[in-house]
Amino acid sequence: MAQLKQKSAPQRALWAQFDALQLGTGWVEEDITKPQILIEDVYGDSHPGSYHLNQISEQAKYGVFECGGKPAQFHATDICDGCAQGHDGMNMILASREAICDMVECHVSVNPWDGMILTASCDKSIPAHLKAAARMDIPTIFIPGGSMRPGPN
Repeated sequence: MAQLKQKSAPQRALWAQFDALQLGTGWVEEDITKPQILIEDVYGDSHPGSYHLNQISEQAKYGVFECGGKPAQFHATDICDGCAQGHDGMNMILASREAICDMVECHVSVNPWDGMILTASCDKSIPAHLKAAARMDIPTIFIPGGSMRPGPN
């Protein structure tokens, strides 16, 4: 990974607990000085559009490690339009798009990430992630999750 000025360095100088909290999640001291990359997906096992996204995020984590960075993963799961059809739950679909975007913004704002990787595959989570990337203005890679797998024949 190209040498860059780590965004967390000023925070770490002002707040000693920052390092301790990261070490409490399995990080080692060497990890603290690496570029810190947020990996955010909308993984959930309640519907086929998101069911596979944790596997894509795992591969993204390997890529960050291979490039010399330290990834940390968050999930802000989406809901399925298909499950919401025909009842009042359909009223929550567009609201969920904004909630996903807001959740990514929360995750990015709490820690000074050097970049992020976003993975989504449905018609509400993809715009939510792209909207969050625009709001946060940090280096971002978006990985589309592809189409969902067909059911049994």
